[in-house]
Amino acid sequence: MTSTSDLDRVGMIVLRYMRRPLFALLFVYSVGITGMALMPGLAIDGEATYMSLFHAFYFFTYTATTTGFGELPSGFSDEQRLWAIFCLYTGAIAWFYAIGSLIGLVQNPHFIQAMDGVGFARRVKRNDEPFIILCGFGDAGSLLARGLSDHHMRAVILDSNPERIKALGVRDYTVAMPGLCADAGAPKHLLAAGVEHPACRALVTLTNDDDTNLKIAVMARHLNPRLQVICRSTSARHETHLQALNNVTVVDPFEIFAQLLYWAIARPELHNLNAWFVGARGVELGAPVQVPRGDWILCGYGRMGHRIHCCLQAHGVGVRIIDPDVDTNLVGECTVLVQAQADHSALDAAGVDDAAGVITAMNRDSDNLNALLSVTALNPGAFRIVRQNSHENQVAFDAARADLVLQHSLTTARRILKLLISPLIQELIDWLAEREPAQTETLVTQLQAALGAKPAHLCWSG
Repeated sequence: MTSTSDLDRVGMIVLRYMRRPLFALLFVYSVGITGMALMPGLAIDGEATYMSLFHAFYFFTYTATTTGFGELPSGFSDEQRLWAIFCLYTGAIAWFYAIGSLIGLVQNPHFIQAMDGVGFARRVKRNDEPFIILCGFGDAGSLLARGLSDHHMRAVILDSNPERIKALGVRDYTVAMPGLCADAGAPKHLLAAGVEHPACRALVTLTNDDDTNLKIAVMARHLNPRLQVICRSTSARHETHLQALNNVTVVDPFEIFAQLLYWAIARPELHNLNAWFVGARGVELGAPVQVPRGDWILCGYGRMGHRIHCCLQAHGVGVRIIDPDVDTNLVGECTVLVQAQADHSALDAAGVDDAAGVITAMNRDSDNLNALLSVTALNPGAFRIVRQNSHENQVAFDAARADLVLQHSLTTARRILKLLISPLIQELIDWLAEREPAQTETLVTQLQAALGAKPAHLCWSG
């Protein structure tokens, strides 16, 4: 149905752009052929001869393209030659006009988009391998696509940003991953992406807009109630709506970030096991990060900072907050609050000298790296955990040499990949999180003995 509508759209655009050029060609050909057939030729036996319509059409065809084959089928009279001159100029002008219009048509963005939609729908329809529909090709979507490619799983990608779809064409994926620049919230685009295709295994929505993610999830549930839907959401209101839908898994990157951070501080053995399962760089099974005990300084109290504060506070970890715009009623009376930018003076006021560590969780990488420099200068022994917002800044964060870097797009992609590739692993991690640390240590010992601490190869090198 979708491909047919796209074909209709292509036909409409072609007719709209080429209607006048085609009418111009038809008019010039009609006048030229009729005039040539009516022009008297050379006299034979005292009677003027006339060219047949077929010969007139044949002559005008090669004359209009400025190709000369001579005067056929016999020599022309002066009247015919004069009319041939008229046909030559009018035909060439009409063809130039038509060719120029055709070039403009193939460069028209609406025509290109419609043709891309037709080709995209056909590629998806012909696919008989299992695939995932991925809505949103930002940092998290790109990382997830890389992880799926490393596991030879196909993905069909929808994104409203044309530059991201262009970048998709130069990725060295191991499997075909067709992409379309379109609004994934439109049902016709979800149908074109194969939401009803029998080989479609799941739909993942990872746009940066929670409203759009909710819309896509709702549309997908109506179009295919049996399809597994994984939806990124950072809004409590949207999560309530999504959890009411059947077969929809909600992934909150801020909640994952706070959970991983708590595990690193209070459950290092569990954090190590999870990082080993997802194949994090430089992680060795049974060698967790050594995090000092004590109070922590949290720089930034946005949505992510709020989640981190609530998580750590619920588990008895002391937190001191630095943020210029935080509401004192939100943090509580027992929390030390410094209402300022995270610079030297603010860190001094928060007591960085005796803090176990510092968490920079602001929504700009430059602010996080700047705060990291201040922490290093004031207390080099403090454990430094930094939030990385953009995957493009990976080189700068590698150079910063923080003790722990948490990139929410990477952690989100890894969590979703676990749900798609091996969902039982996440169930195991969640089960261990509710048990005593000794059980995690026992499992790690058993894994080391059974596997020789080889990487789990669940995720990817990114």
